[in-house]
Amino acid sequence: MKRSLPLVVALLALGLALLLGVRSTFAQGGPTPKHFPHAPPTPPPSPAGPGKIRLTTDDGGPGPLVLAPKNGGFLGEFVVWNDGQGPLTVSRVTTRGDDDDPRLPSRITARFSDGGGGGSVIQPHSSKRVTVTWTRDREPKLHEAIGHVVLTSNDEVAGEVAFGFVAPLTGPISFITSHLLTWLLLLPLAGALLALGMHLAGDAAEDRLRRALLGLTSLQCLLAIILYEGFSGAVTRADGNDGFQFIERSVLSRSLAVEYFVGVDGTSVSLVLLTAVVGFVGAVASYGLTGAAAGKVRAYHGFFCLLLAGVMGVFVSLDLSLLVASWVTMLAALYGVVRVWRGPEASRATRKLAAYGGASAALLIFATGALYLHSDPTFLADGARAQHTFAIPELMRVAYNAKHLELFGCAWVKVVWVALFLGFAVVTPVVPFHGWFTDLMDEAPAPVAAVLAGVVVNAGVYGLLRVSFSVLPDGSRWAAATIVALGALNVAFAAAAALRARRLGEIVAWAAIGPMGFSLIGLGALTREGAAGCLIQLVSHGLILALLVVLARGLRDRTKTDEVERLGGLAGEVPLFSALLGGALLASAGLPGLSGFWGEVMPLLGAFPVGRAAVVVAAVGAGLTTAYHLRTLQRLLAGRFAESWRRDPALAASGGALPDLGARELAAVTPLVVFCLALGLAPAPFFTLVQGGVSDLNQLVNPPGPDEIALLEVPPGG
Repeated sequence: MKRSLPLVVALLALGLALLLGVRSTFAQGGPTPKHFPHAPPTPPPSPAGPGKIRLTTDDGGPGPLVLAPKNGGFLGEFVVWNDGQGPLTVSRVTTRGDDDDPRLPSRITARFSDGGGGGSVIQPHSSKRVTVTWTRDREPKLHEAIGHVVLTSNDEVAGEVAFGFVAPLTGPISFITSHLLTWLLLLPLAGALLALGMHLAGDAAEDRLRRALLGLTSLQCLLAIILYEGFSGAVTRADGNDGFQFIERSVLSRSLAVEYFVGVDGTSVSLVLLTAVVGFVGAVASYGLTGAAAGKVRAYHGFFCLLLAGVMGVFVSLDLSLLVASWVTMLAALYGVVRVWRGPEASRATRKLAAYGGASAALLIFATGALYLHSDPTFLADGARAQHTFAIPELMRVAYNAKHLELFGCAWVKVVWVALFLGFAVVTPVVPFHGWFTDLMDEAPAPVAAVLAGVVVNAGVYGLLRVSFSVLPDGSRWAAATIVALGALNVAFAAAAALRARRLGEIVAWAAIGPMGFSLIGLGALTREGAAGCLIQLVSHGLILALLVVLARGLRDRTKTDEVERLGGLAGEVPLFSALLGGALLASAGLPGLSGFWGEVMPLLGAFPVGRAAVVVAAVGAGLTTAYHLRTLQRLLAGRFAESWRRDPALAASGGALPDLGARELAAVTPLVVFCLALGLAPAPFFTLVQGGVSDLNQLVNPPGPDEIALLEVPPGG
């Protein structure tokens, strides 16, 4: 039957053609009799139709075209084929973008290699070549480029077509720098695969896993340093590449328009660096997790690596589907690592995480689908046309507000914005969606708790910044005052709750929740100062909280308790530990000269002109924050060490003496201390690093011209 199917189709097609021919003949009045002596001559055959355009690389493959370095610039060629029966007239060859939408760096041109300029005629079954040239400036801002060459021809079926190209980073280690973000993602994934392989092989060598994790995170830190050295903070969208650097883009699913699209700009590069540093600290701290079953250790290391990969994926993804996949991976890894470690209340903590995390994922998937379905046609990395897209830079160009969409009887932009906000706010965590966080902080192993408080919570605010504010700026302007108010509530509520807390672990958890309010205030201010304050708060908050978690857990491991009332006099017993713990508490309180100061002051300065009442509430909350930090510091460090502790079984192994910081703990906290001091005493390099991203964000949410928030209302019948 399968073999006869083509024959059946051919016969049907032939019968249909004959039927149409007979119908056409009779419609014209019947055939001319052969015996009619004056029959008209047979008409000449109709001219061949237009050409059919096809674009390939030299080897006949699809795009993108990789430009080769030449004379300080880049050069490459692709082939334009005419597969039709008639001549193909190409009327326009140009790069995609214009002065109002500069997608590419300056001085990139495309023209036919034979000097055909903007157009050319290609005969049937022939081809011509198009040359793409990037003549770079003497001191270019961007050292890479990615984009499309667009061609218009008389092939009306194909319409406007495009061919993707990329000018990769060059240099002595270009095999690393041109795929730097991929390496940053692959390293923790390699650790997860190693743990899985050891589990399947029944290998119980814990030390081998710990050394592998330490080596991978150390290498990740080295790559993060290379990223920092090669990143230019002055780059903006006006310079091309949508303001992103270290871009990698390729098609994963052409039918669904899913791409592997990664890159960093001023709003994400600092968080990538933070993730690498905190990941290394967690790897060092993991050496202290001993005595567990081998299977538990393997599972722990696998989920820890998967957690790092998920967080890193959130910060570098420029494809919304990839970002959401990384988000789900991050939450699943958190669930897995706490579940396998099995603390005393692990079941309750993971149930809460599953409920909140599931709601977060569902909301983000809904919003992603809505943005995708209402996006505009565009081109994928290789030049293939796509009716819809997940690419965040392309979604940023969609005028969703101008479409006057409606959903559930409300403005579509408002509904989708709220879904995005709730999806990200759960993990931030924003009060009142913080219920899962304090339990998980108690039950997670110390290295995971450090990553959770230092990096994961930042992913929520970053998601708002990257998606909500960048893709739906109209919705962000509509919700700005609410965001500032929620930020002030976060600061004040967390401070009040911490004043009632009696355990150090609980105080640290509230110290992680409260400062996120300052980030929300800075984000909702819609000013340059507020955006810069939001970013420095995220980084400062991450460093300080990772330090606090490591030290607080170290104290709990020594004394088997973290009740503040039972502890005291640590300054005379463990001076080095006390100095670092006191410094971390003061930094978290916002002491000038430490990184926490800028994270509180900058958002408040940025928001004061637009939300004075909320700033006053946040300032009161900041005062309460300082109060509970100072009270905790006084109770832990001052006074005399209780002699009853010397008879406590927890200190029996050390002869009744509380051990000070060891070499491993010192190695874990030293990078955090150094960065906290550097960021507090000399914040200028940080602001230089983020200036381009801050400028672009401000242009999106606070453009020149009259406020257009009123346009969010759906017109009658719209």
